[in-house]
This record gives sequence, C-alpha cells and structure tokens, in this order.
Amino acid sequence: MLSVVALLAAYSGFAAAKWSTESSLSLARASALRTKASRADLEALQTKTLDSVSFNAWFAAFVAGNKRAEQLARNRLRPGYRPAFDAWLATDPAHNPHAPPGPAYMPQYVIAQQTKANKLDTQADEEFTKGSDAGGPRTSTCATRCSSPPFCS
Repeated sequence: MLSVVALLAAYSGFAAAKWSTESSLSLARASALRTKASRADLEALQTKTLDSVSFNAWFAAFVAGNKRAEQLARNRLRPGYRPAFDAWLATDPAHNPHAPPGPAYMPQYVIAQQTKANKLDTQADEEFTKGSDAGGPRTSTCATRCSSPPFCS
C-alpha cells in the first residue's frame, strides 16, 4: 500500500512539473511572438509614414500644377505603394467626389509588415491560450473561486 501511495505521489509531482513546463514554454513562445509582432508593426508604421510623405510630395506638385515635380514624386513612390496609387488615380479623384481620400484607402494598399504583424499576433494569442490552459484547472475556475479574478493565483 505504501508503495502505491509513493507511486501516486511521484506521478502527481511529474504531472504537475510537466504542466508547469508546458505552460512556461508556451507562454515564453507567446512572448517571443508578441515581440516579433511588435517589431513588424513598427516597420509597418514606418512604411505607412514613408507612403504618406511620398504621397504628400506628389499631391503638392499636383495642386501646384507642376507636372515635372509630379512625375519626379511619382517615380519615387515605393514599389509596393504604386498599385494602390494607380488604382486610386483610376477613380479620377480630381473629378469624382466619391473617390477614396487617397491611395491608403484602396484595397490594393497592403503593407507586408502589417500582415506579418497580424499573423504573429494571432500565433502569440494561440500560444498564450495554450500556456494558460496548460496551467491546469485553476485558470478555468478562477472566477468561481475568487471574487477578484485578475488577482487569483
């Protein structure tokens, strides 16, 4: 009988350690993914800023009627921005009151870094959920055991 109790105690310790390790690893992966998502999001923001500045240079030349400056600004647009810019111009924004306010409002305006950031955020959410769930039943019953769920342990 004593050996059965010892065996059960050893298995309980093993199971608890395994849950703790799985939880820690998933939470660490979630943290690493969140950091990568943050970095990609910052890169996307820089790209959006570049696109806005480039568009403003073109728009200033357009408003001034300076065709040479307009062409120069257009040539300096980021290659990934050009499809949205060309699609926006095709809406005839100078004469169409229903045209989008600018190329950034077009469906062709896609920033790869933002797509990457969104994907990494989704993966981080999944890893965080796995890590939280691997912690055992205390996370799912916290609200029923504790009057202040965020402070349960």
